[in-house]
Amino acid sequence: MQSVVTQNYSDVLELDRQFSEQLGINVLRPEAKLLLILSQAGTLTIKQALSLSGLSYRGFYLLMNRLLAQGLVEINDDENDRRVRKVSLARSLL
Repeated sequence: MQSVVTQNYSDVLELDRQFSEQLGINVLRPEAKLLLILSQAGTLTIKQALSLSGLSYRGFYLLMNRLLAQGLVEINDDENDRRVRKVSLARSLL
């Protein structure tokens, strides 16, 4: 059975984007939005995930700490550039 997080939710992400642009409100909670973005994109750099989340720097890191504590995401160093850190869904969700 496919994990609820790894199903294709591109329409939901698009709906959230349109509501945000046109009405100034979000359909998705930040936690759900980031998990769905990661399920679609796979592994992202922290910088990419921060940009796509639409959150402030502080808000993003508070969110990341919550998701890490819940075991929903993993952060690893980039194999080619140790300065870069990458975020992905936890293996248990795949």
